[in-house]
Amino acid sequence: MDTGRLDRLGLAPLQPWLSRIDGATNQQVLALVLASQPGMPFPVNIFVTTDRRDTSRYQLNVSQGGLGMPERDFYLSDGSNFPAVRAAYKAYITRLLVLSGRSEADAAAAAEAVFAFEKSLAEVHFTRADNRDPGKTLNTRTLRQLAGDARGLPWQDAMRLSGIDLSKVNDLNVSQPAAVAGIAAIWARTDVAVLKDWARLALMRSQADNLSRPFRDAAFAYQQAQTGQPQQRSRDKRGGDLLGSAFGDAIGQIYVQRYFPEEARVAMDELVANVKVAVGRRIDGLEWMSDATKAEARRKLAAFTVKVGVPEVWDDKTSVEIRRNDLVGNMM
Repeated sequence: MDTGRLDRLGLAPLQPWLSRIDGATNQQVLALVLASQPGMPFPVNIFVTTDRRDTSRYQLNVSQGGLGMPERDFYLSDGSNFPAVRAAYKAYITRLLVLSGRSEADAAAAAEAVFAFEKSLAEVHFTRADNRDPGKTLNTRTLRQLAGDARGLPWQDAMRLSGIDLSKVNDLNVSQPAAVAGIAAIWARTDVAVLKDWARLALMRSQADNLSRPFRDAAFAYQQAQTGQPQQRSRDKRGGDLLGSAFGDAIGQIYVQRYFPEEARVAMDELVANVKVAVGRRIDGLEWMSDATKAEARRKLAAFTVKVGVPEVWDDKTSVEIRRNDLVGNMM
């Protein structure tokens, strides 16, 4: 909320991370720099989620990424308001580069080069229809297979530097194999100067609302072009959203203590248990359902995971260090 202090600092809070980007000497080194720093951009998304084939376990996932706009159509389609949003995006990233100290001419040229890089990524991205097809997005690979299929990124070193324990990775899912391979190839052949500008811009975009007013205004101008939002939400509401997204469980615990006492949880668990019993009896009484089908329905009913009111295990943020005068550092 101390916007006066943010306005005085300008881009200074991001400088330690920008300096690391500046020090990268080639594409591979840059990828490792980005992978080793929490909050830094990376040309693909690497994350852990529930294995969609076996929900009893977690699985490492790799998916397409690298775009500054929401998805491929914003780069490739001339329908709807895509051309206007593209123009606003180019103006936005040009403005960010100017705010970081580049001349207007240099910033415009660099923005065009970054846009061309992102457009080339968009061209190999899966379409929205392909992304909705589980048959196309469930692709189990070993890490060795990923490294062989998608040459151009230092997969093992990047994952290790990001904190992934590779000894526990037996397999992973590559959501869009052709896109991930294409992104890795494009990364390897793109001039490192362009990649560094892409990384700088991605970092500035991610933290624009946490920087000085010129950055905040530039971000909202682009948001207006996308959404038509007439006025920016107040700082206190945006701060509340930020706090909720970062510490949702911690805030939720306070809410639960006040408004969802233990007796309410016990009552809800009993209610849901009774509903499951009633559903089981109804399955047993269905004359049109075969015994084998009833058994399968019973199996599915028994596998239901009941989640009402509170999680069994809260997300623990007690080890997180919050520095009062370092908003960007806290968010990174």
